[in-house]
Amino acid sequence: MQTPLRHITRGRLFWLGLFALTWLLSHYSFQLYKLLDARWIIRFPKALQLKLDTVISDFLNWLVNDAHFGLFTFRDLTRSIAWLIEMPYQFLRNLLIEGFQSGLGDSAVQIAPSLSWIAVIATVVAIAHYARDLGLALLVGGCFLYLAVFGQWDSAMITLASVLVAVPIGAAGGLGLGIIAYRHTWFDKLLRPILDLMQTVPVFAYLVPILILFGFGPVAALVATVIYAMPPMIRVTILALKSVPEELVEAGRMMGVTRRQMTWKVLVPTAIPTLMVGVNQVIMLTLNMVIIASMIGAGGLGFDVLASLRKLDIGGGIEAGLAIVVMAIALDRSSQAFSERRMLHPRTGSWLQRHPWTTTVALIVIGTFLLGQVVPAVQSYPDALKISTGAVWSDAMEWINVNFFDTLETIKTALL
Repeated sequence: MQTPLRHITRGRLFWLGLFALTWLLSHYSFQLYKLLDARWIIRFPKALQLKLDTVISDFLNWLVNDAHFGLFTFRDLTRSIAWLIEMPYQFLRNLLIEGFQSGLGDSAVQIAPSLSWIAVIATVVAIAHYARDLGLALLVGGCFLYLAVFGQWDSAMITLASVLVAVPIGAAGGLGLGIIAYRHTWFDKLLRPILDLMQTVPVFAYLVPILILFGFGPVAALVATVIYAMPPMIRVTILALKSVPEELVEAGRMMGVTRRQMTWKVLVPTAIPTLMVGVNQVIMLTLNMVIIASMIGAGGLGFDVLASLRKLDIGGGIEAGLAIVVMAIALDRSSQAFSERRMLHPRTGSWLQRHPWTTTVALIVIGTFLLGQVVPAVQSYPDALKISTGAVWSDAMEWINVNFFDTLETIKTALL
């Protein structure tokens, strides 16, 4: 059906009038300013400017110092959340790198060492093989071996601990909010502008309130990471549930399933491949935050990059950056493999025959734990075998700057 001519004419008149008004104001605003002695024509009046910074600061101070919910304060709530996040995070740090200790400071006594580098690599290889095949297992194992050989193991394990805490929280929270938004249209409409805002506001803008509420340290960094990584999971969940074939939903209704059974027996299992794409996005965005989160105490590879930038250590920064890339490749390929994985027929036989990789990993963990007490190289990758490419990268950057300075300067000037 064609648009009536009068609608076209009205539209053209509106835009022509708006253009004419804009042109007149842009050309004669200064003359009007002098004629009417009206400064507001040139600059927006300060008296009408909203001082949101003061309002937000006062609100945060009220939350931290005065907000009370009867039995507990808002500070108690944030500290409880911080404690719940810190417990699994510290456990993973102990498991992967620091070991388990009893006591504090100089009086601390080690109860058990952390997993050896060999045991960690064996674990990720087994997970990758379970997800897809031997090729992926070799890729993931090679990526983690790279971290050990090039001296990035300790920082990488701290980053991995952050990922292992932030990703389940972000994925589970995104899944829950996505299911609610799918069930209730009003919540979906309410959530969409919030998600748009979360994905538009720069990360640095909400680091400050998180610091005020949760303090400086890895917990605040994990909270910021979860907030940054959760929106894609929510959107993917809504899309995945809406993409479930209507025939399956109708079949479930005909079988008399309850609302909970419809969600967890029909919708979510059918949408798992798409939901795993959301989990993959959470993983990638979590790794994307490691450098920014290091500014508020996250540590790990992100802190190494930040420290190298502060010292202008180009080689060290590139080494740590490449370690982040290597870890991202391993986690990305593994999560994608899980999203594409098909259910296999259950194996028959004894428990050992049905779970060969689990048995192998358990034996490696126990074996390296016992052997590591005698041979330190089994527990921690020996320093003598580590390779550093920092000097190579620094020399390469210096050579490029010396030999291509004029070319780079020309390109920079042209872009400016």
